[in-house]
Amino acid sequence: MPHEVPGYLEGEDILKGFNLQFTFKEAYQWSQKRIFEFLDKTVEEKNPYEVPKNNLPTMRCVKDYIHQLSYPDGKHFQDPEPGQFIYRKRNDAWEPDDPNTSIPRFLLLKFPTQVEGREYFILFDLLATFVSLMGPAPAPAKAKNFYIPLILVLGSWCQSFHDEYQASKPTTEPRPPAMLQCTWKEYQPVGEISRPPDFFLGCSLGGAVALSATDPWLGEVEHARFDLIDDNQFRAQYKYDENPTFGGKIDQIFGVCAETYPFMKLMRYATSPSPGDDYTWTLLTTIMRLRNIQRPR
Repeated sequence: MPHEVPGYLEGEDILKGFNLQFTFKEAYQWSQKRIFEFLDKTVEEKNPYEVPKNNLPTMRCVKDYIHQLSYPDGKHFQDPEPGQFIYRKRNDAWEPDDPNTSIPRFLLLKFPTQVEGREYFILFDLLATFVSLMGPAPAPAKAKNFYIPLILVLGSWCQSFHDEYQASKPTTEPRPPAMLQCTWKEYQPVGEISRPPDFFLGCSLGGAVALSATDPWLGEVEHARFDLIDDNQFRAQYKYDENPTFGGKIDQIFGVCAETYPFMKLMRYATSPSPGDDYTWTLLTTIMRLRNIQRPR
C-alpha cells in the first residue's frame, strides 16, 4: 500500500531531480517493486537520469547488493534465519544455551565492491549510497526544495522494504533506520562558472534482528560501522565505547548514527580537496526521524 504523501511534498517550489525525471511526490509512494524498477532503469546504458557515467559501474554493483539483501528473493536476506537486511553468516562458535554469552550469533560479511574505499553490509546504507551516486543536485537546490524532500523519499523507501517483509510475517523486526540524514557541499561560483552541489545521504543503523538490547550481534554490527572511520585524528580522540557527551549525557554510540557514511565523506573533503578544485565550498546538513513518514489512514 502506498504511503500517504506529506503536504510538504505538495509545494510548488519543490524541484525535480536527476535530469528533471524524478518527482519526489511520486517517488515517495513507490512500493519495493517500483523502487527496483527505478534502480534498474537508472543504471541502463542509455542513462535516462544522466547520472555521472563514472558512477554507473559502481551503482550496478550497489543495485545488485540491494537485491541480495531484500525480501523475498534476496539470497542473503533469509539465510541464515531470521531474515535481516544485513549481510552475514552463522557463527558456529555461538553458545545458544548461555544467556550471558558475549559471542554473536552471526558473523558480519562485507560486499567485495567498495564505494570510495568504504565497505557496505546493510541494505539501507546501500540504498542511500545509490541515490547519492546519482548526484550532483540541481544548481538551485536548498534544504527545503530538494534535500528534505530527498530525505523524505529515502525514508519512505526504507519503510517500503520493511513493509514488504512485514506483510508476510507478524513481526516488526528487522526495523528500518530511525534517522536519516543528508549532507551537501555548496560551491561558490568562480567568475561566471558555477558548479552544482554534491550531496550524500545517510541512515542510522537498522536492519538487524536482536534477541535483546544487549545482544552481541548488535555490538558486532555497531563495531563494524565504527571501524569504517579510518581518520587518524578522530581515532586518537574517540573510541567505539567512549563517546563525547552533550550536556553530560551520552546521545548515541558511534556506529549507530545516520552521519556514519556522510561523516567519512565530510572528513575526506576537509582533509583532501579534489585535485584542481578552485572552488570555495560550504558543507551543510539536515536530519530527520523516520517516524515522520506518514502511513495511510
